[in-house]
Amino acid sequence: MDDILASRILASIEADRLVAFCGAGLSMASPSDVPGVAGLFATCVPKYEQIIGMQLPAHAKASLEELAKYALGRHELPQIFIHRVIDWYRFIRNPNKGHRAIADLLACKALCAGVTTNVDPLVEQAATDLGEPHLFAALDGNEASVSCPHAPFLKLHGCCNREKDNTVWCKEQLDEDPLKRRIKASKDWMAGNLLTKDIIFVGFWSDWSYLNSIFEDCIATFQPGFIVLVDPNDQANLETKAPGLWGLAHRNEFFHVQESGAVFFDELRRRFSKKFLDELVRDSITSYQGLTGNVAAAPVSFDLTSNSEDLYALRRDACGEPIGQIPRLKRPDRVMNIVGVAHQFLVQNGGSLTGASYNIASKTVRVVLGSGQALSRVEAKFEAEPTTPLSPEVVICAGAFPDAAPVNILRGSPPPTVVRAGSRSKWVTFDQAKTELGL
Repeated sequence: MDDILASRILASIEADRLVAFCGAGLSMASPSDVPGVAGLFATCVPKYEQIIGMQLPAHAKASLEELAKYALGRHELPQIFIHRVIDWYRFIRNPNKGHRAIADLLACKALCAGVTTNVDPLVEQAATDLGEPHLFAALDGNEASVSCPHAPFLKLHGCCNREKDNTVWCKEQLDEDPLKRRIKASKDWMAGNLLTKDIIFVGFWSDWSYLNSIFEDCIATFQPGFIVLVDPNDQANLETKAPGLWGLAHRNEFFHVQESGAVFFDELRRRFSKKFLDELVRDSITSYQGLTGNVAAAPVSFDLTSNSEDLYALRRDACGEPIGQIPRLKRPDRVMNIVGVAHQFLVQNGGSLTGASYNIASKTVRVVLGSGQALSRVEAKFEAEPTTPLSPEVVICAGAFPDAAPVNILRGSPPPTVVRAGSRSKWVTFDQAKTELGL
C-alpha cells in the first residue's frame, strides 16, 4: 500500500465510510492456511463415493459446486455433503494478521462494517484473542441490524459455528428458505447501510462462479467513492475470473493492490494505530507546555516501521485497557491528553521507544491512561495481565492520583533474573514518575 492510497483510506475511516468485503483469499494466508476450492475439493469425490458405495456421475466430479448440486438433488446435502464429506477441521486454524486487523478495526468502528463470504470463524477467534467479549457474526441483514459495541460483521454464506446445515455451497440452495430469506435480508440491509460507502475487496475474486454472481446481485446498486481490490493475481486474470465484478469495480475510482489480504490489512492496522498515536501527541502539545513549562524540542515518533502489534499495544494502553481487553475508541479524546504529555516527557528526557515501552534511566517504562482515577484502582484493573521477565519495571499511570490504598507486597521487588520469573511492575503517577526516574 503506497502513501497516497493509505491517506485515502485513512480519510475514509475519519469520514465513517470504509467497509471491508472479505473472501477466501484472506484466510489462505499463513498461519491460517485455509484451503481454496481446489484444495478442499481434492478429497471430496473419493470420500463421497465411499460413503454412498457407488461411483459418482461425471458431472458431479467436475467441481465442488457441481458435487454440492448433486447432493442437493439427492436430498443429501446436509446429511452427507456438509456433515461427512466437507472436512471442517481444515477451517479451524490459527487466525492470521489480517483476521486480527479486521477484528481490531471492527471493535473500534474504524470499519463501518465487515462483510464476508467465508464460513470459517477466524475473524471471531482473532477478536476473542484480542479481548472482544463476543464478536456477533450476523447471518443476515436482520441480525446485522442488532446493536453491538462493535461494527456489524455479516457472514453472507453462513458460519461453520452456527447453523452449519445452512452454509452455502451452490446457487440452487438459494431458491428455498431459510437461505432465500437470508440473502434477501442481507441485500436489503446492505442497500440501506452501505450504498455510498468506500469498499475494500480482500481476496474476493473467487474460483466459484456462483459466489461471484450472488455477490454481484447484492452490490449492483452500490455507489462507492472508491474501490480497492486486494488480490495477488494480475488484472487480466481477475477480469477473466469475474467479469461482472470487474465491471462493477470500474464504475468508480479503482485501486488494485497485488498482495495478500493479510499483509494489506496488517499494514492498514499499523497505519491506523500510528495516526491515532500521532494525533494523541499532537493534541497534547499545549497541555505539555502548561504542565512542564517547556516547549518540546523533538517530536515523539511512532515509527511506521514498528510492527502493528506494538502500535496496537500503545493504542490500547492510551485507551486505558489492559492486555486481554479491546480498545473501542477510533480517535483519541480529551481525557487522553495526559498520556500524550507523558510520552512527550519521556522523549524530551532521552527516552527511546522500543516495542511498546520506553528505555530511560536504565529502566523500561510503560504509559497507560489513569483518567482521573485512584492509582490503586487502575493498577487493580491491570492486575490480571500476565507477568513476564520482559514486563516493564515502571508503569506511568497518566492522569491517576495517588491514594492511601494498601501497597501490594510485590511492588518494588527486585528485577527478574534467570532464576526467578518476572516481577510485578512498579506503578506511579505522572508526578511520581519524575522522582522514580530521577528526572
